[in-house]
Amino acid sequence: MSDDKRLPQFSSRTPAMVDITIVGYLDNSWAAQLGMALDHTTIDDALPVTVLKGKLIDQAALFGILNGLYDLGYSLISVNTYF
Repeated sequence: MSDDKRLPQFSSRTPAMVDITIVGYLDNSWAAQLGMALDHTTIDDALPVTVLKGKLIDQAALFGILNGLYDLGYSLISVNTYF
């Protein structure tokens, strides 16, 4: 692969837009604390999921949110980054 076709990397110092999807309903009161928008939906009309969307300043911020969600007992479905 030539150097000009490399994908941008989400490094320790690179800001990026992030979508984090978890199993369960995360109350909207967390939106301001996390600095992210929350969307709620269901999978197969039964399983509640929450999608957190926002801009994170770096990977440390992402890991902090992921660790916090883990500590609260939420299961991770996916993490998507956009540059």
